[in-house]
Amino acid sequence: MIAKRSSAVQSKRITHGSQRGGVGPSGDQRAGGSQRSSSSTSPSLQVHLYFFPATKNATIIHITASHISAENVCIQAGKKCGILPVHQSLFALASSDLSCWYPPSHMFNTEENLQVHFRVRFSFENWFGQGPRTSYRFSLTRDTISPVLHYSVIDYLFTQLRSDFIASEAGVCPPLSAQEECLGLAVLDLWRMAKERHQSVRELCKTVSYKSCLPKLHRHDIQRRNRLDRFRIRNTLKRFLKKLGNCSIDESSLKLKYLIELAGIEPSLGSETFQVNSSPSHSTSAFCLVRVTGETGIEMEWKTFCDFKDIIDIKIKRVCHEQVPQDSRMVTITRKDDRGLSLKEALSFVSLVDGYFRLTTDSSHYFCQDIAPPSILNGIKNHCHGPITSKFAVNKLKKSGFKGSAFLLRQSPKDYDNFFHTVCVQTPLGPDYKDCLIIKNEHYTLPGVQKLFSSLRELTSYYQHNKLLLAEVPVKLGRYSPPRPKELTNLIIIRNNSSVEAQGSPMPERNKFSHIQFHMIKCEDLQWGECLGQGYFTRIFKAIKPTFVMERNT
Repeated sequence: MIAKRSSAVQSKRITHGSQRGGVGPSGDQRAGGSQRSSSSTSPSLQVHLYFFPATKNATIIHITASHISAENVCIQAGKKCGILPVHQSLFALASSDLSCWYPPSHMFNTEENLQVHFRVRFSFENWFGQGPRTSYRFSLTRDTISPVLHYSVIDYLFTQLRSDFIASEAGVCPPLSAQEECLGLAVLDLWRMAKERHQSVRELCKTVSYKSCLPKLHRHDIQRRNRLDRFRIRNTLKRFLKKLGNCSIDESSLKLKYLIELAGIEPSLGSETFQVNSSPSHSTSAFCLVRVTGETGIEMEWKTFCDFKDIIDIKIKRVCHEQVPQDSRMVTITRKDDRGLSLKEALSFVSLVDGYFRLTTDSSHYFCQDIAPPSILNGIKNHCHGPITSKFAVNKLKKSGFKGSAFLLRQSPKDYDNFFHTVCVQTPLGPDYKDCLIIKNEHYTLPGVQKLFSSLRELTSYYQHNKLLLAEVPVKLGRYSPPRPKELTNLIIIRNNSSVEAQGSPMPERNKFSHIQFHMIKCEDLQWGECLGQGYFTRIFKAIKPTFVMERNT
């Protein structure tokens, strides 16, 4: 299938398994209702948030900036929801009908008066840490396991998936054969609501029906049953709730249990499925299904095509053919073995694979300029690391071997508007490492310093020529340590199917060369042939370098 690129980014014909969603009816929403963080009659971009910490309900925020990127919308939404910068890369924006995802580079015009959903898009099956096959964030010490998600993300993910479950959206539509398991989720949900409202379960059930915690299909099925069946179901749930009401458990544990049980009911939860035309000929149709999951990578007809770490290139090019929709795109993915997969899809698929690559392989990399997050482009321009922790920054400076005044620039892992220069400072007791805070408002500045800078690069360059005080020690920034390809930091998620390669480990034997010799070929020595095609920036020609044999007379 060839997807048409429109103002909604891609065709609605693309299907997403277990990652579409909406706001369904629930006991929480009927009691509290959705809140609008602001009311405005002027055109704006309306961003639906599934969980607003201040009210613990859904809300809508209005963004009136004339032009804003999807990534910056996610950042504003993340600030409202208490999502830390470390976890912001797990989120993305879905269209109002939940048929497609906007890449982080997409520019919104608020005059279009669109509505989008701020959702967790990137998921890892074993993030909750049950058993030996657990996904976790990379840590400097093996005995320390850093979880994939923070409690703020778990709160948001719970509300999002609960909404999908009740509204039977996003591919979360369990069959009637799983009704017993769904009733178990309803019990957990009612128990959680009672804890949050500081009520007994008995008091809660006077105002909230257990059916409001079930999917549409199951609610309608129970409603069609006779009175005796409904009475038995209701009494069974009451007995369970009465027994559980005496147990000591907090709300976070109940949410976690709910998510684990829901994953058992819907095994495809967290995956996205695309219907594509895999035929190399545009005039024929050979449809197949491509599924992308955080754990296994890209699958075709449920057979593994490649993992994210095996991808070396992704290209998007315009398809010009009379039998395809106008302004369509073809996506080509190349593996390490040069085998390609052509997907006549658009930017949603590429941004999905690109995002998973940054989460699992290289946090500062992008494949396509068309979908590259603005923060990644700015980071490359300013030699700035992502929101890595101070421990990783210090560890990198130590391993670099650079002496005093060596530094690196990084985004704060806790505040979207803060950055740090982590600097190696020479003291009488040896090298020490200090963080210098950089505050971003309309300009960049240091605390207590009146001088303003228009960019991080300008600020860094200034203090490479002028001294600053770090813990009363005057320091002039020396050699910087930029991000390196495939660095292992707290931004990288280690999955149960991947092995961790130690940084600085020796290269495999097949990549070692004992001797490399370069031959210079001058342009004037070539005999030019026909043109072979068009590259990105140049044309490609066939050429031959003649070999001359000189005879020596003796």
